[in-house]
Amino acid sequence: MKKSLTLISALVLSISSLFAQVPLPSFTSSPTCPVAGGTVSFTNTSTNYIFDVWRFGDPTSGTRDTSTSVNATHVFQIAGTYTFTLYISNGGVIDSVKKQVTVLTPLAITPAADTICGTPTPTTLTASGGLTYVWSTGAITGAFNVTPTASTATYLGGCRVTDSIRVVVNAAPTVTINPPTARICSGTSTLLTATGTGTGLSYAWSDGKDSAAITVSPAITTPYTVTVTNASGCTATASRTVTVTAAPNAGITPATDTICAGTNTTLTGTGGAGIGPGGYAWSTGAVTAAITVAPDSTTTYTVTVSAGGGGGGACTASASRTVVVKAA
Repeated sequence: MKKSLTLISALVLSISSLFAQVPLPSFTSSPTCPVAGGTVSFTNTSTNYIFDVWRFGDPTSGTRDTSTSVNATHVFQIAGTYTFTLYISNGGVIDSVKKQVTVLTPLAITPAADTICGTPTPTTLTASGGLTYVWSTGAITGAFNVTPTASTATYLGGCRVTDSIRVVVNAAPTVTINPPTARICSGTSTLLTATGTGTGLSYAWSDGKDSAAITVSPAITTPYTVTVTNASGCTATASRTVTVTAAPNAGITPATDTICAGTNTTLTGTGGAGIGPGGYAWSTGAVTAAITVAPDSTTTYTVTVSAGGGGGGACTASASRTVVVKAA
């Protein structure tokens, strides 16, 4: 009986020793969601083995599809589903374990970087490479419009794979044109001056000039636009219309006038309109179209007529008539 118990104990110990030496394969890999072109790390957590062999299930990688390192790395260049296999052996028994993982297409945002001007200026960001998208703004579409008001970083994620783009907001310049109202008489000119805010400013006018102030003399009413660009490349525009008023054609009737001393005559100005009472101003001080004069001697009378109005006053023209006085 004692001998039987000894044999049983030896058998149990032998079986226990045999099971204790059976290789137990296991491994971990990271990251959880690898992307094509990225490195996947494999950590061998097996026990009871002497050597190991990795097979990554990536035939396009050639000889790099296998490794005999304890812990291995592999780069999957093409997105897809792969089966990793770890073989281990204790010198007599071989065992293996397999795991499957999907290698994702790398996420990408276009444009890769973006710079916008001023507030609010929208820009469109487009993500690709994933099945679903979650932007930091809460948007869940592949493309969306964003209108940041200051320099900001915007990112997206899916299966813990992230990409990011920094949208830089540069201050836009402002520009004004003086004078606020521009009116000129036909044949004259006026000065338009643009004033911008910011640094490194350059000016470009619609007539081709590139200075802040320009002198213009249009023949007809004409709009002028200036574009100012700052050091960041941001722009602003302003416009001013220069209104052109045709100069009046001044005249006095009658064409000739001779009176006898002690009598009078009426002179009538023509061509006046716009400002003043009819747009007439006589050398006598009268401001009506017609005046009655009774000079004691031959006298020249001048009328200045106006048409329209301008930034510096009305467009004017003058005419004169000499009244000849004969002795009675």
